[in-house]
Amino acid sequence: MTASWSSLFRAAMLMTGDFHAAEDLLQASMAKVYRAWPRVSRVDHPRAYARTVMANEAISWSRRRSSGERPVDHWPDQATP
Repeated sequence: MTASWSSLFRAAMLMTGDFHAAEDLLQASMAKVYRAWPRVSRVDHPRAYARTVMANEAISWSRRRSSGERPVDHWPDQATP
């Protein structure tokens, strides 16, 4: 993971366009790759697998953002129409 971090971070920067979002994307993707490592370690190109996981995660984040899902500091007292 350490050897691949810089190239994967560059790819994350291209996907997000933001330094902090790229860090978050890469960390979330690496956590998923880590959980699947017994399977991933047997593939021919684990770095390509990690890049695919990262691309899928970026797409998922984009879909959530476009669907109107937004974090809030507090819940409203009433439902809005």
